[in-house]
Amino acid sequence: FAPALGLAARPGTRRFELGGTLPWFPGRRSAIRRFAPGLSFLRYDDHRGEGFDERAGISFGVSWKHDFTLVVETARQRERLTAPFVPYRDVVIPAGSYERIEAGVSAATDPTRALSCTGEIRFGGLYGGHHRFASLDLTWRPSRFFVLSPSMLTDRVTLPSARFTATVARVRFGLTTSPRARVDVLGQYESEKRAAGVGLRFRYDVREGTRIVLAWDSIELGRPLDPEASRRTDRAVLKLSYLLLF
Repeated sequence: FAPALGLAARPGTRRFELGGTLPWFPGRRSAIRRFAPGLSFLRYDDHRGEGFDERAGISFGVSWKHDFTLVVETARQRERLTAPFVPYRDVVIPAGSYERIEAGVSAATDPTRALSCTGEIRFGGLYGGHHRFASLDLTWRPSRFFVLSPSMLTDRVTLPSARFTATVARVRFGLTTSPRARVDVLGQYESEKRAAGVGLRFRYDVREGTRIVLAWDSIELGRPLDPEASRRTDRAVLKLSYLLLF
């Protein structure tokens, strides 16, 4: 899933992920708390074991003692589309294999503080063109019962046959009413499709290992990619998990 492009259909996928870091702590007198070079590998296969998507990355992170973290990463990605993909209006990405290189930097403050933020800037190739991506997330926790988290991301995409910018604004409101119950409300707006969505999540822990989750989503498309597609989608899911002890 790419924020500017949406979701490519990939049924029956399997995921394999491998990663690691080698942290180094310079000492008490240094203002830097930790250096963390790392490697990551992510691959998606279909049911025949043929690769859909593969990403290998190298990162280098620095954490300061006042709880500020900066990470620089570069990655090489290979992707195979088994069917044509429509990311934007009349733009069609043909089926085939694609390869690209991305680089980016991200920063984050201490998430346990009352006010924290994370940000990211990334750029690189994309389906024969290129894109520039930026995101910013703010989180406010005035108490242990309440959290408010607005965020925004934008992706400028330049393809051989089109150029567009997709912007997504989100807000999440969380309320913990008791040690067992929690309610989350999520709202999102995407500029290109003029899509607005609202989601509700209610979780109740009956006891350890037993949980009830109710999820409801409603999405309204002001400008769907397919003119014949439904402009509104509503979905409700009820999930019950129960732990059996032997």
